[in-house]
Amino acid sequence: MLQPSYLVWGMLTILIILNIIIFFHDPLLYTDSKSDSCFNKSCRNYTLTTTLITFALDMCLFISLTFINPIPYLSKYLFVGVGILYLLVILLKYNQTLIIQSNTNFQPPPEGFFYQNVRLGIRIVILALYCLIILGRFASETMETGSAQPILERLVYSRFGGYNKTNQIPFALSWITFLVIPLASIRLYQTAKFNPRNYDLPLQW
Repeated sequence: MLQPSYLVWGMLTILIILNIIIFFHDPLLYTDSKSDSCFNKSCRNYTLTTTLITFALDMCLFISLTFINPIPYLSKYLFVGVGILYLLVILLKYNQTLIIQSNTNFQPPPEGFFYQNVRLGIRIVILALYCLIILGRFASETMETGSAQPILERLVYSRFGGYNKTNQIPFALSWITFLVIPLASIRLYQTAKFNPRNYDLPLQW
């Protein structure tokens, strides 16, 4: 077990909050268009799928931190409550969101809906936080190994608390979290290139 990193836990908390906020303000959630950007699938379902994958990777990050770099007096099973609440918020928002059509009368975004530049800024912060957390953990959560050890041992098996019988699952979950970086990059690119015409949404979006 390593010394607790309150900074990493703080960034993870902010990250989960931002992921929920950006999901609430994702225009693709309001369209059933099958755009190329959504891999020719319903953009509404595509958004739900990517959000659920992000949720799963966030939970991998949360669980691995709980067992490798825990905060004192924090319950080891806090991730269960956080995960249930996180998932319920996603599913409730998805089920309550109405599909908007471009051929309807004047249909502005919901009140308080973020403009594209605000959404883009949040996506940038989210990607930056993922990079800081994951690469920071990669650099700091290491087990000492001799200089004569093979490079694979020093760069892979010694990271994230080290690969051993008591740390196999948190170790594996930590490596899985790297997948969130390309996913967050794709969502950032889609936000930067967003054009409502490509998603069958009114121009006001």
